[in-house]
Amino acid sequence: MALVKFMPFTSSADTAFWHELSQRKLTQYQLNNDPQAIFASYTSGYRKDLPPRAFVSTESFESGTLHNTNTFEEFKHMDIPLLARKTAESIAESITSGRALSDNTLLSQLFLVTFADLKKYNFYYWFAFPALVPDVPVTEIACQSIEDCMSQVQLSTLATDFEELRKSISTLSTFIVHLNEAMSNVSPLSEISVDMFDSKEVLFAFVDPSCNDSTPGWPLRNLIALLSYYGAAGKNIRILCYRHHTLAGVADISRSIVLTITVPVYNLDTCEHIKGVEKNSKGRLSPRLCNLAATMDPNMLASSAVDLNLKLMRWRLMPNIDLERISQTKCLLLGAGTLGCNVARALLGWGVRQITFVDNGRVSYSNPARQSLFQFTDSLNGGSPKAEAAATRLKEIFPGVKSRGICMSIPMAGHPISTDEVEEVMKNTKQLEELIKEHDVIMLLTDSREARWLPTVIAAAEGKVCITAALGFATFVVLRHGVCINAKEMSAGCYFCNDGSAPHNSSRDRTLDQQCTVSRPGTSFLASSLAVELMVNILHHPSGPAAQVTDPNDDEVTFLGGLPQQIRGSIAGFSNMLFSGQPFTSCIACSPKILEAWREDPETLVCSALNSPTYLEDLTGITQLKAMVDEIDGLDLDLDFDVSYEEE
Repeated sequence: MALVKFMPFTSSADTAFWHELSQRKLTQYQLNNDPQAIFASYTSGYRKDLPPRAFVSTESFESGTLHNTNTFEEFKHMDIPLLARKTAESIAESITSGRALSDNTLLSQLFLVTFADLKKYNFYYWFAFPALVPDVPVTEIACQSIEDCMSQVQLSTLATDFEELRKSISTLSTFIVHLNEAMSNVSPLSEISVDMFDSKEVLFAFVDPSCNDSTPGWPLRNLIALLSYYGAAGKNIRILCYRHHTLAGVADISRSIVLTITVPVYNLDTCEHIKGVEKNSKGRLSPRLCNLAATMDPNMLASSAVDLNLKLMRWRLMPNIDLERISQTKCLLLGAGTLGCNVARALLGWGVRQITFVDNGRVSYSNPARQSLFQFTDSLNGGSPKAEAAATRLKEIFPGVKSRGICMSIPMAGHPISTDEVEEVMKNTKQLEELIKEHDVIMLLTDSREARWLPTVIAAAEGKVCITAALGFATFVVLRHGVCINAKEMSAGCYFCNDGSAPHNSSRDRTLDQQCTVSRPGTSFLASSLAVELMVNILHHPSGPAAQVTDPNDDEVTFLGGLPQQIRGSIAGFSNMLFSGQPFTSCIACSPKILEAWREDPETLVCSALNSPTYLEDLTGITQLKAMVDEIDGLDLDLDFDVSYEEE
């Protein structure tokens, strides 16, 4: 008599499995290294050139055990023999408790140890399919083809009955075959009885992943242990290695084999002898490596890498951060110059995926050194449109971003227009309004004060998050605008609430250094980063853009920190000062009278603001306030103050 040999499993993990594991590691498991549920599946063997394969995929995270380690050192020092013993004990318990009779998957438990290097996309792993081994080997008395043991009728009814039984038992991998003179019938393993082991008409079957003519697959090992426990020990029984393949709707089981074996005794109390830890490609007991960097889509790699830093924040530092909300936020950048370029880069760092630039300028030779999205080639041949060039460069940095550039002029208060220009101005006004409606966050990054007026009006009317960043030579201001709480009240002041005059044409009668934004180079980086960080804090405030003015020094307004209304910084003094600006009822941009005029007649408001230097002041009552101040200033007040005091 020969000893029965068993064909071991070869693990097979598809690429989607490793993608799923990496996502679970980042978003669910994080630093938790507790065992996770996993299962593998296998198919019936039908090709002799393929070894028995155990597959894991994205649907495999349900049962079995996954040990995902946090470091490579932890992975190297995992006690594989101990894990194999524990799994074998679980298999033995499922046999003695009877659970394996109704749930056949418990006979084929596995574990997988992994370490995911998400920077290099290297996945180190070690599969094991523990099998119980008796003190005395299993011996084989005979090995026959199924066609030598059954008639054609029996073969036909066997295939039909198996398919019917499998429909009612989704986890069916072992079953019992009863033969009679005319046909065969199939019953689940749960109907096993001791008298069956003495009948030559009963075969104990399992779905065999092997297609070798004489060597059964690995699952038979634990099935024999079960049969031994339920009364087959020391007896000769017949095993059906069921191998089926469906072609054109017809089941072919002709490659199945029938083994006659002598069943040994198993000691299920100690589980001293265990096999099933997978060897590597060189036949050694060593883990394997899957490197996906070369096979993955570069765009997908870039997307995962960009999100890596953000998702790592959730592990320890900011577990409550809403990365999905940030990534879905649509940002409109009005201005694609020094501030616009730097703000865009910071938004990318936070995972923002939709960014729109608006600018009517072209890249000049002086721009690439200061404006981080442009290259020298962008300034050739008259210069590329800034908005379009910035959007293109942003996609080159990260292909997953949806960026676009729109070349248009923003109507500016205090910049007169002719009658012929009204149509073009209102076209741009309408386009600007539509852009603001389409986006969630509006960044005012223009060079001039007057270019911020109309976007401020529209953003206030639409209730959008609006943030201004403006530069001086060595100073900057970053400011969040308020939104309407009700018809007469704003949640906070806007960029113009502290002004006592309407915007005018700041480019008129200016020397070159006054026309250009001359500032220390580091100023824009500071202002840009603070503007984006302020946006993130607004998105995490319970009231969002409607957050009212709070103590600027209160750093517990959100779990990310404070929510100042204004940040005024100075590079000369290496300092930042935080302020809270209240809404001004006579503001030329966000007061109720301005918003009412915008909603009732946008054309009149815009054209009047552009052509009349005093229109906005007259409309909001600032003219009257100035007159009152002048009257008070002209009064000759004789005030006597007694500044003496008594000594105590």
